[in-house]
Amino acid sequence: MITAAEGNLLQAPADALINTVNTEGVMGKGIALQFKEAFDLNYRLYRQACKEQRVRVGEMFVTETHELVGPRFIINFPTKRHWKEKSRLEYITDGLDDLKRVIAEYGITSVAMPPLGCGNGGLDWAQVRPLIAQALADVAIPIQLYEPSATISKRERKPEAAAQKLTPSRAMLLAAMRAYSALGYSLSIIEVQKLAYFLQRLGEPLKLNFEKAQYGPFAHNLSFVLQRMDGAFLRGMEYKEAKPSAELTLMEEKFPEIDAYIAQHLTQQQRQQVSHLAHLIEGFESPLGMELLATVDYLLERKEAQDLDSLINAVGAWNPRKKRVLTPDYLSLALNRLTEQSIQVPSVHV
Repeated sequence: MITAAEGNLLQAPADALINTVNTEGVMGKGIALQFKEAFDLNYRLYRQACKEQRVRVGEMFVTETHELVGPRFIINFPTKRHWKEKSRLEYITDGLDDLKRVIAEYGITSVAMPPLGCGNGGLDWAQVRPLIAQALADVAIPIQLYEPSATISKRERKPEAAAQKLTPSRAMLLAAMRAYSALGYSLSIIEVQKLAYFLQRLGEPLKLNFEKAQYGPFAHNLSFVLQRMDGAFLRGMEYKEAKPSAELTLMEEKFPEIDAYIAQHLTQQQRQQVSHLAHLIEGFESPLGMELLATVDYLLERKEAQDLDSLINAVGAWNPRKKRVLTPDYLSLALNRLTEQSIQVPSVHV
């Protein structure tokens, strides 16, 4: 029996959670990134299986969590081959047939499912939902289906949202977010934090207090700005409850209003700052890439590092995860970019 659900899928009281994946071993955005952070064993098994070409469209890749609480199984559902590609309806159809087999074979008693192939996958929910309903109509277990519109409709009911007004700082941040997402990249909170960080570093007085956090410099007071704009200019998960990987979506119907405000109220210098930001981050447009660039700049700006060697040591001292994922080669790339773009950093030697 299929029922509509809303909220955090990872907290669903289900025997199995479905994670939408590609066949390349990349969990870099959206719901897949949230699964990567919450279920490390599943990610490691999935990545190894991809290297061995055992993850294929039309076939579920199932792992056991071995946890006392939470789901027993993670069902990795391939909706695309390469992570940059869009999902295809035939991948969904073929996968749903195999999902029925997996439910029976593993004795799964309940399932929580995201909107397969929608969001980053680019599929139309109006086409996908009937496929799910038809394929799983004869499955007797409870199936919680998390629809993409669930959180949006909740946000639209916020009475204070319509009263929110643009300011130069808000318009600049929204413009930066729009330019970033126009290239096909989704917008996680990690990425929005880093866009705001660099806008402030490039000279815009946003009055944000950036501190060291797990994924690089993080300003807690930016949350209040995003909360106020949520439902007025953007949509997303409730920010207070959202993980850094949670995605925000710009409201396209607000673009004319934002464009008109920028044309009338932003100075030439402020427009140049937004343009400079786009050049600065080019090629680093991903949660990890933005974390890398902002982390390096943060350490240099605070003189905790002066060259590549001291940068490697400072990143290693930040936290064990950074030491593992921000390799010396990555740090060198970020260091070169910051120097090339003439952001206000100390003189450095690679």
